[in-house]
Amino acid sequence: RWRLTVFSSLPPALVKLRLGALAGVGDDRARQAQLQGLVGLRGEFGGELLAVGIETNGDRDTMRRLGVRFGQGFLLGRPQELVEA
Repeated sequence: RWRLTVFSSLPPALVKLRLGALAGVGDDRARQAQLQGLVGLRGEFGGELLAVGIETNGDRDTMRRLGVRFGQGFLLGRPQELVEA
């Protein structure tokens, strides 16, 4: 777990929001408010938020509407085997 003091003492360049934090957020106004707060913090500390676990168009659209600019998940691209170049 992290504490809000982390943002002022050691601002992270990237904060990952995992699937558990995002599941069902499109229908939950309280969780949307929490995410909007994190987006506001991002503006203050200059880092970025990454939504991990985007699986539906609704997930993607909700993250965009809330101001989360980056995402990853099955909707955006399936995992691929890493091959040598």
